[in-house]
Amino acid sequence: MPKTPASATKTTSFLSVFRKEVPASPSTIPVRFAIEARLPSPPILVPNEPLPLRLLLTKLDPFKEVIVMRTLQITLLTNTRITAHELFKDELTQYLLLSVADLHVSFGGEDAPPNIMLEADPSLWRDRAVPDSVSPSFTTCNIKRSYHLKVEIGLSRAGEEHYDVYQSPQCTGRSS
Repeated sequence: MPKTPASATKTTSFLSVFRKEVPASPSTIPVRFAIEARLPSPPILVPNEPLPLRLLLTKLDPFKEVIVMRTLQITLLTNTRITAHELFKDELTQYLLLSVADLHVSFGGEDAPPNIMLEADPSLWRDRAVPDSVSPSFTTCNIKRSYHLKVEIGLSRAGEEHYDVYQSPQCTGRSS
């Protein structure tokens, strides 16, 4: 009986029958990047004025793919802390400033070099502003109001199929 080379023998496990062998293609190779949401310093948001937000992406590896923003949600979070006799109560509210899906906003081209910041087009959120009903942040002897800006971004590769976070793949309206 001929011997098989050591590299040709395979060890199998119980769970290996459930694994699918997928050949490495450019879309399955992981890419590394960093994403930042920036406000000016000090971060001041003025009611009825455009958001001074910048979204920046930096490629950490020299890959030849375009990263695309698919979803964007910007929320202003309000925290009002009321204290009395060493007790406190936090009142939290949210103001949804922007929520868009099914976007195809690219960060640079596929030839963009690594370690260079690529900025997203701010026209998506330029016409959005903090409502004038939002009062300024303040601190008194027993009440403090502060704000935080929450930015949620959905990203993918340019050629990848995308499903909205709130929509399951079965509800896409595609027929097989």
